[in-house]
Amino acid sequence: MPENKLPYSKIAGVAGLLASVACAWQLWWLVMWGVWGAPPNPLHPVALLGALTLFVSSIVLLSTGRRKAVVVALIGVIPLWVF
Repeated sequence: MPENKLPYSKIAGVAGLLASVACAWQLWWLVMWGVWGAPPNPLHPVALLGALTLFVSSIVLLSTGRRKAVVVALIGVIPLWVF
């Protein structure tokens, strides 16, 4: 199969990296509110796992540009919807 010369996979990889870092930072901030007595939300660790999955798949997408990385990134976005 010929390699795609268009930069769409690179743009998607950078956007995924930025989104995963932004979501993980905000989720970590929400989880740390537990230090001051906020009740724990069991969906926050699930969303953090989704952000980690999106981060790793974005790095794989940037390095290889394969369709499998895009599918894993879409699966990683699903837990972020609860956030």
